[in-house]
Parts: sequence; C-alpha cells; structure tokens
Amino acid sequence: MYGGGVATLGLTAALRLANSEADITIVVTSIRNQCLDLAHFTHLGLEPESFRTVCVKSTAHFRADFEPIASAVYPVAAPGVFPCDLEHFPYRNLYPDVRTAPAQA
Repeated sequence: MYGGGVATLGLTAALRLANSEADITIVVTSIRNQCLDLAHFTHLGLEPESFRTVCVKSTAHFRADFEPIASAVYPVAAPGVFPCDLEHFPYRNLYPDVRTAPAQA
C-alpha cells in the first residue's frame, strides 16, 4: 500500500503472550498509524500468513494487502471519529453509482 514509501511508527515492539491455552502476538507502536500493509508485521520478522487470526485497526486501507491472505474479513465498529461501516453513514449529495461498502465477491 505504501508503494515503497516509509511509515514512521516510532518505537515498535512485537509482544508475545503465551501459555497453555493461548498464544497471542501483539504489535504496538508509539506513533499512531493505520496498518496499511503486511510490512507492519514483516519488518519485525512476523509472517501474517502463519497466524490463524490477524486483527488490524484500520478503516479499509488494509484490504489490498490482507484480503489475498485472508479466508475471511470481519469489519468491527470501534469508537472513534470515523465509522467502520460506511453503508450506514448519513451521506448527502452522494452520486447514485458510488459504493458505500466493499464489493462482494
């Protein structure tokens, strides 16, 4: 997604929480940034394809890089200024042929 551009993430760490019931890896950064592509993981030596579940906090930009490796994508509405589900956003003056949700395969 960045097309060779550089994202400033600040201090970054991959935290692994593991016990007999769970094995969770969490990537945290000190500078807020949308997770636009797999590089947010791979630069830490993590391969998202090897995880059973990957969760990212991103409105929609993640789709280009993550959908090809995903068996499913589940958008989740989280508190904030911009809603994840654009289909129910109260648009005004929107052209009739503009999609407000991802195209269905």
